[in-house]
Amino acid sequence: MATSVMGDNLHRIVPRMSQSQTNLALHPSSCGETTPPRPTPPHDRQLFVPILPARFPRLAYLLTPVIPPKCLVCHRALRPVFPLTPLLCRRCTPSHALIRDPHTLCPECGLTLMTGSCERCFLFPLPFSSVGAPFPYRGAVRDLVRAMKYTPSRKLAKLVAQTMARAIDYEYYAAAESPTLRPPWNLVVPIPSGPHSTKRRLFTPAFIAAREIARTLSLPLSASALTVNRTRSLQASLLSTNERFRNSHGAFTAHLGSVKGKHILLIDDVITTGATIAAAAKVLFQAGATTIAVRAFAVSDRYERTRAELYRFVERSVAKRKGDPQ
Repeated sequence: MATSVMGDNLHRIVPRMSQSQTNLALHPSSCGETTPPRPTPPHDRQLFVPILPARFPRLAYLLTPVIPPKCLVCHRALRPVFPLTPLLCRRCTPSHALIRDPHTLCPECGLTLMTGSCERCFLFPLPFSSVGAPFPYRGAVRDLVRAMKYTPSRKLAKLVAQTMARAIDYEYYAAAESPTLRPPWNLVVPIPSGPHSTKRRLFTPAFIAAREIARTLSLPLSASALTVNRTRSLQASLLSTNERFRNSHGAFTAHLGSVKGKHILLIDDVITTGATIAAAAKVLFQAGATTIAVRAFAVSDRYERTRAELYRFVERSVAKRKGDPQ
């Protein structure tokens, strides 16, 4: 009877715990083992958990009558729960149904497959080895990212970073046959923010995510490999796709000694049209990078529309050349 009650309580507590605490609770005998338990796939474990462990949980819980917790997105009051209080309300927490199924996506461009193979990558291949993001940029995910960037909130940035690290960890460890499989990268590089954005937020979302991912995957991190060499307008203030590509052109400089011969994992928060990651990849390849893979927290529908426009443009150009007399 005691075991049954304890098991029921454990399943109530697990969703409120961090990943390390969850592994310890679900695998109590792993303390004496030499190898840690392998993580479970995303359909068995929550990929997005809106909870961060407090440094002093008892003190934070005792101060809740004085400083009541609020949702960091909509600012509604939250019910304090010891020892961990969620950062988001249920309405602002991204649903697990939003998680993109990697089996329906192209492994190279990260978009939905139109047929058995990606015709867009065949006709107009990207310079990246792969592009991926666990969430689409809509609904609660869009509200969370906007609150993180424009409120701004370092706690939300850390929450996004942990979600990205967990998604990449699942991608290369949980589905692997061998637990010793290593990621195909040897350097993590974040997309740098402009000086005005960094001064206003006091942090760079991509750097916080890259630091968490590098720590999770035991990879080196280089924050100076990619730098902003000029002040540019905010991408969010530009509506046209052409304006975004022109604004990103020549905006970055890569450090030759840091990236030469490296397989780079490029980190961004949101992929909107692909202009920023394209400009960053161009200078990284010019500095000697071998391969570049892109990972972000969310991908916008505009990215798919941009790829579709380029696909139709190249398709028309190929058809016109075939129709021209030699």
